Amino acid sequence: MREEIIYPGSTTPFFVGRKSSMEALDKALSGDRQIIVVAQRVSSVEEPKDEDLFEVGVLGRILQVMRLPNGTVKALFEGQHRARILESMLSEKDYSARIEVMEPKETEKDREKLADLSTKARALAREHFKKKKSKTREEVLKNIEETEPQSLADRLSSMMEIDRDLKQNLLEEIRPVLRLETLIEIMEEEKKISKLENQLKKQVKEQMSSSQKDDYLQDQLKSIQKELGQMDDPKGEVDELARKVKEAKMPSEVQESAEKEVKKLKMMSPLSAEANVIRNYLEWLVAMPWENSTEDNFDLKRAQKILDEDHYGLEKVKERIVEYL
Repeated sequence: MREEIIYPGSTTPFFVGRKSSMEALDKALSGDRQIIVVAQRVSSVEEPKDEDLFEVGVLGRILQVMRLPNGTVKALFEGQHRARILESMLSEKDYSARIEVMEPKETEKDREKLADLSTKARALAREHFKKKKSKTREEVLKNIEETEPQSLADRLSSMMEIDRDLKQNLLEEIRPVLRLETLIEIMEEEKKISKLENQLKKQVKEQMSSSQKDDYLQDQLKSIQKELGQMDDPKGEVDELARKVKEAKMPSEVQESAEKEVKKLKMMSPLSAEANVIRNYLEWLVAMPWENSTEDNFDLKRAQKILDEDHYGLEKVKERIVEYL
């Protein structure tokens, strides 16, 4: 098989086109109809050699064959047992192999764990497949409930969309308990990812709804202001204030308060009394020398000189200032 990994207990249709594969199929049909199906390591190889095939595949029986007008054959195959290729004979005319059937390996401890694991796996599988929009979903769920614990991992692996190499690893594992444990881990991880995706979608939706609401209110406000003749350039003035607030290098608490006032101002009519108060407050904030400072000068004679040059009279006042300094 180029792509698909087939498991014991599954009935799978597949197409045969290569001459050597068709020869092997005809040989099986003329005998007991048994073949071993193995997957290619790399699907793009046209004429696979021994090293291009996985060693472990599925021994099964050809149930039905239909020859198509384009020369290919559609076969219906029933997988029965895991099998390992011990020796293969590949030629242009024939594929044949000597194999050994891989019997399931179970310990007493495995059998005790299997019932609990299968219950957990079924519950996770129900959640997994209920999310899938498929016409055969009910049939799939029914199959999961009816499958024996020893075969449950194979049934789930054949129906789930999981990595191809992982599917091959599950096929090569002969302990049903380990196969189930691996699938449970996969489904639990998928459940976590699905929950996270839903949370992110919800957050994005809420953020978009809030943003759309703000945009709608802003558009409505602009329309009202335009009707009232209040659109000389209110946006430009507020944007200029917002820029000054951003560049003023205020302390973080003051900056946060100023930005809130800017947002309120954007939503108000520029002619309202409250807008005028907020505008004056912001202008006062940006005018403050938050990061501007001068070097201290402790020369009292210089201070006295500046007072005398800049202020006529007021001797007692100037004397008091110098005394304070």
